[in-house]
Amino acid sequence: IVVAWFLGGAGPETPVPASSTVKTPPVLIMVVTACVVIGAMVNLTDILNSATDLSVSLTFSGYLIGTYCIGAYLGLFLFFRLEVQQLRTACLVQACCILVGNACYAYAQWAGLAWLEVVGRILVGMGFGTMYNAILAMSHFAKGPGSTFYFVLFQLFGGVGITTGTALASLCDDIAMWTGISDDILLYVVMSSWGG
Repeated sequence: IVVAWFLGGAGPETPVPASSTVKTPPVLIMVVTACVVIGAMVNLTDILNSATDLSVSLTFSGYLIGTYCIGAYLGLFLFFRLEVQQLRTACLVQACCILVGNACYAYAQWAGLAWLEVVGRILVGMGFGTMYNAILAMSHFAKGPGSTFYFVLFQLFGGVGITTGTALASLCDDIAMWTGISDDILLYVVMSSWGG
């Protein structure tokens, strides 16, 4: 309310004219969008279990979680130059960021290299920039009445990604406890496979 007041109020409602052309996104675009959004959100939340390793420090854990966002900012500068027609390129770059970033993070966990953990998370975060291209494609293909449904689906994909990421991290913790292998390495090998 305060922001609206500073901006001079919300202004009158602008009626949206009924569009005669209804466009729905192709199924392939919806599948690609689901993979992009779910993949980005899974990679955001899957670190929460492993980043709270107090053997280094709580501060370092916070830095490690935050480095994903640094990568996302860098990725946005990369991806905003790509248009709707370059969605495939954006998805391939995202897959490479996920593959290489998670592989670096898994290796860093195995080798005990804290600096490589940070680099790996930044690389994974760079793939988050593809969210811009996914919403751009959704805006391009979903037009007219009923387009709200597709934007609700977009948000649903984000929720599925957050839920899947935390569940996957917990599942890898349980599997690691049963088998005796490192939970972090297992998780990031799985996530590298997602990117591959």
